[in-house]
Amino acid sequence: MEPYLIGSYVPRNTPVHRKQAERIVALAFMSIVAAWEEFVIGSFLRYLCGVKSPANYGPTLRLGSCVDLSHATDLLSGQSDFDIEKNFLSMTSWEKVVGSAKIYFSGGAPYSSLNHIDVLNLQRAVAIRNRVAHKSRKCVSQFLSAARPHFGLQPNASLAQGADPGRLLTTHVTHLFPISNPPQRYYEAYSTWFREKANVLVP
Repeated sequence: MEPYLIGSYVPRNTPVHRKQAERIVALAFMSIVAAWEEFVIGSFLRYLCGVKSPANYGPTLRLGSCVDLSHATDLLSGQSDFDIEKNFLSMTSWEKVVGSAKIYFSGGAPYSSLNHIDVLNLQRAVAIRNRVAHKSRKCVSQFLSAARPHFGLQPNASLAQGADPGRLLTTHVTHLFPISNPPQRYYEAYSTWFREKANVLVP
């Protein structure tokens, strides 16, 4: 979408309008956040089964290993015969993820290794994703709170007109993430950040 993010907002015989390109980037970001949540659940369940990472890492189990993924899913959900295909196993709240990890793994490792800034990044990413998917008053409010730090704005400041998730994600990084040369957009910064944190959880 990069070629369509440059220039005027008025169509100039281009097959993709800039606003459409921003929307596509926002939808792609939804997939990134969803993939992260699936990755967290998948790694957690496999660690419960005693599976090691490619670097031969595995957290110290406090209750012993599960027999298989079905057993691990029942344990994590707190329900017998939990069908992960039909029911939703949420790992969105990092506070709850770490809380569960501390029950099953010594020190909550590796999930407790994400620091305060990482948790804030994750919360902002979820707020952006939710605003792409929903237009409720709650989602709009949470998005506005999450968006302001990206532009260096104070908590009660107004965003520029048109500053929706697509516009935010396609804006070049000025805050929250390292400034790079050539400059990267917030979508790229978040993508890199998610990959780095995934390697922390599963080295």
